[in-house]
Amino acid sequence: MVEPLVLKILITACRKLLAVDPESNWPSYCNRSDSAEHERLKLQHDAIKLSLGGNFLVPLHQKAKVRNILDLCHGSGQWVVEMATEFPEAEVVGVDIAEPQSLNGVPRNAKFLKHDINARLPFPDQSFDFVQMRVVPSIPDRKFIAQEISRILRPGGFVAFLEPAESFSGKTNTRTPALVEAERLMVLSPHMPRARAEGTDGTSAKSWSIAKDIAPMLRDAVDSEGENLFCAVQSTEIFMPIGAWPKDALQKQIGGMIARVQITLMDAVAAEVRDDDLKIQWPIVYAWGRKVTSSVLP
Repeated sequence: MVEPLVLKILITACRKLLAVDPESNWPSYCNRSDSAEHERLKLQHDAIKLSLGGNFLVPLHQKAKVRNILDLCHGSGQWVVEMATEFPEAEVVGVDIAEPQSLNGVPRNAKFLKHDINARLPFPDQSFDFVQMRVVPSIPDRKFIAQEISRILRPGGFVAFLEPAESFSGKTNTRTPALVEAERLMVLSPHMPRARAEGTDGTSAKSWSIAKDIAPMLRDAVDSEGENLFCAVQSTEIFMPIGAWPKDALQKQIGGMIARVQITLMDAVAAEVRDDDLKIQWPIVYAWGRKVTSSVLP
């Protein structure tokens, strides 16, 4: 079990940063929302964009037909701003429980709403062409969210999830003691869901990552009748370097950015991140699918 004092400190810290569910005394989903955290999220966004080769992998080939795009848990809001620039004829909306900070040059076709995505989304049926949700491991159960995404997607619309996995040493394909300890602290942090934080001694805790689960989430998502919500589900795994060890210039740039992200998030891994011999890597999984319709079947 998590020590009561530790649990109290975690809840108190989280309450100061974000709204807490008054019934459970635990936030629906939680992370820092100060300017330093938003800067970290911007850097993380830039590194992921470089790794993916763009802001998305779903095949939005006919950009002129894309009218509405939604980012669930927008974080820094940078993705919303860039997608609004890339799709000037579309309205791009970001939803989160905290408003973005330090954003410059927000296009007129970008907007942000403050809303808890665990509640019914404040949009009409069939009102979006593309919905994404990335790096939100604090919401592992997405059955309701998947139904809401399907509800607001237009026929044949796209959904995409992106989630990171645990860092590891590429040299030995193992995790160093410091990385193991960092993962243990992640499980105990307020950013992780209550089900994973409670009832663990920290040594036998489950992984905080849901990266391996997101593609099955989309494949297995069903409506109240038991019918599949999404089809043509695909996924890809990308290994981002952490540190300056890659020889390739682009990978070295990504590695430097992710090193700053990781150290800012948790300085306990600073030594490992700076040790180029370990060749630390951070995997991410990108999964996407389409809303099932009569013309797009499972």
